[in-house]
Amino acid sequence: ATHTFYLATLAGHAYPEVLATVLVACAAATAITGALVWLVGFLRLSGYVQLLPLPVVGGYLGYIGYFCLAAGGSPGTGLT
Repeated sequence: ATHTFYLATLAGHAYPEVLATVLVACAAATAITGALVWLVGFLRLSGYVQLLPLPVVGGYLGYIGYFCLAAGGSPGTGLT
């Protein structure tokens, strides 16, 4: 979202238009993700997660934790 906002402002688009576009895109992505999670639950497909080996799930969760930490630390420290 930040990169899209930056590129749109560099292209000369007005700040309110860019902000509205980015916010709508983030809201749409959140709604689509929520609908997919609901669909997985409704179709009772969550049982298939048990077929994944535990190290795979642990590695995925570890990566998500690292990504959240790195993404949150970048704006706070000024490092990229």
